[in-house]
Amino acid sequence: MEKLIPITMVNEIDREKPYTAETFRQAGAEKLAHLTEIKELMESEDYAQRRAAFEKEQERLFQKWRSYTAHIGEWEEEITQKIMEDPSLSDEEKGQKMQSEVHAKVQEMLKQAESSEAYKKAIGEYGAFIQNNQLMDESCLYHLERTSSEVESFFELERAMAGEESDIIEYEMPSDCIYDQIKIWKEYVESGYLEDYKKAKAEDERAKKLSALQLEYLFAECDTVCFHAEEGIHIGDDCDERFAQILEEVVKTKKTENYGMNVLRIYLKPTQKLKDYLLSYKRYDRYHYDAYRRFDPYFGFADITFMKDGEVLLSCLTHEGYFEVADSIKPIFDSFEEKVDSSMIDK
Repeated sequence: MEKLIPITMVNEIDREKPYTAETFRQAGAEKLAHLTEIKELMESEDYAQRRAAFEKEQERLFQKWRSYTAHIGEWEEEITQKIMEDPSLSDEEKGQKMQSEVHAKVQEMLKQAESSEAYKKAIGEYGAFIQNNQLMDESCLYHLERTSSEVESFFELERAMAGEESDIIEYEMPSDCIYDQIKIWKEYVESGYLEDYKKAKAEDERAKKLSALQLEYLFAECDTVCFHAEEGIHIGDDCDERFAQILEEVVKTKKTENYGMNVLRIYLKPTQKLKDYLLSYKRYDRYHYDAYRRFDPYFGFADITFMKDGEVLLSCLTHEGYFEVADSIKPIFDSFEEKVDSSMIDK
């Protein structure tokens, strides 16, 4: 029986900032304290009544909020079904119609619905209710006794998608019992955090070395670097003025659409200043923010593309954590992976 990889603090800490083993222990201690608060709430005499009242009001507010956009999902499902079942269309034509007739229309309908005062009031009421009852909301994830399955069976997805016969693998599942979770995090704070810290250090050392090799090559080869921003998207609160200053050197901008979202692409020359900025991070495939907001409402830039003579060498799909490498340079990038892995083993 396999075990699922437990969710710990490795992905909860901003590892672009300096950290130590104590950073992980402290994060675990804060998680443990929060779970203890939830436990005390769940052990209170009137918890069942309070939870029932909370869930009833939550559902009422959610349905009120959802009522302003429910018709959009219904329309999307209906039109999508018509397109996908149309025997006169090729797969490519279906994809084009979905892009031009469905995704764009859905975004337009959502924008119109979400701009209404009634929608804004409804989502504001729902958000305020959840925020004011945060502990109760989180307690709904747990029980005083385990109710979740101890074992779940899964197909080997990669083999199944390849059309091969797939074995069934049994996984030991995490418990939804609050006492079990508290026990796990007590052990984490006592010693488990050290494994997390070591894992993070190794991952970050590897990422830094790999990024350096990739960027050295890309900046020697490419003639254009393009950043992509979706309208109004801002993940996190990091606004580095260095990037804002680099944007003073933009040579071209282009507005377009991507799956119905308004998108701004900015084009830069591969300068030493830009290279040094990207090299300063462990991972350059991250969100970059324009502190000056000169292209507002486009200020959270991601998805970097490196190009040469109009051809794409590398695309970093930041939100998906995915690199698309051109066939012409793939052997070179594979060699970087091998070189870094070899250096980590030798160390």
